[in-house]
Parts: sequence; C-alpha cells; structure tokens
Amino acid sequence: MEEAHALLRWKTSLQNHNNGSLLSSWTLNNVTKTSPFAWVGIHCNRGGRVDSINLTSIGLKGMLHDFSFSSFPHMVYLDLW
Repeated sequence: MEEAHALLRWKTSLQNHNNGSLLSSWTLNNVTKTSPFAWVGIHCNRGGRVDSINLTSIGLKGMLHDFSFSSFPHMVYLDLW
C-alpha cells in the first residue's frame, strides 16, 4: 500500500492536467488483493510489488523530486520518456 500512496503523491505533483484522464486508473479504489496495481503503466511482480513503471508517450510534465524512489525497493525498470 505504501507504493500506491507514493504514486498518488507523485501524481498530484504533475503539472499536466490532462493526466487526470490519462492516469484516471490511479486511485486507491483500483488496488485489490489479486491485482494490487491495475493502474496504467504500473507492473507488479508475483509478490504484488511494483517492479516496473512505464509511462512513455503520455505527455507527463513535472519533476521527480516528489517521486519517492525509496518506496519502490523492487523496481527494476522506470521509463518516463
């Protein structure tokens, strides 16, 4: 759940208001037992921990200083291009 909260905090820091629709799946209501992250661009390992984030070509605008890298100890891939 810490990963979900970290992603939501980062989402609120993004400048592109179109992300509301692009990242509309990013809500706590979309975190379930069987699929912790049914969120656009978020992929989990078998243990339900975020192991990759791929948000390419959706026009994100913002900074990474609000992205809590330490909240994602299992992440091996990050693509924001």
